[in-house]
Amino acid sequence: MISAIQFPQAYSRDMYIRMTQAQLHSLQLDHLYSDVTSASSDAPLNGFSEWAGVLGSQVVSMAWDWTILDDGAVVVPHESALRTNIMLLDPAGYDFAPSVRDALCLIKVSSYRWRSFLADWARG
Repeated sequence: MISAIQFPQAYSRDMYIRMTQAQLHSLQLDHLYSDVTSASSDAPLNGFSEWAGVLGSQVVSMAWDWTILDDGAVVVPHESALRTNIMLLDPAGYDFAPSVRDALCLIKVSSYRWRSFLADWARG
């Protein structure tokens, strides 16, 4: 019989990596990939970015949609644009609602200089 102690489960059954807000705050994310999803001369440039980091031995990822407006501003078009394998825990250890998790993750995202990174990237 194989012992679970020898081979600990790295991920939860739902594939989320659970962490506290403090762990999210200290998490270092690096740019993994960005791409344009739609580009035309009569519409803003739309795309997505994925940034990844490591918590312990687990790889975490956050991806979000973005739009570069005519004036050059880079924005997240709506809160549901976030995709992640992170599940944040409340102080009692329960999962936050996905909408709360997304809002907290977008605060984390806003702490990175991803907008200027994307503006430079989009210019080629």
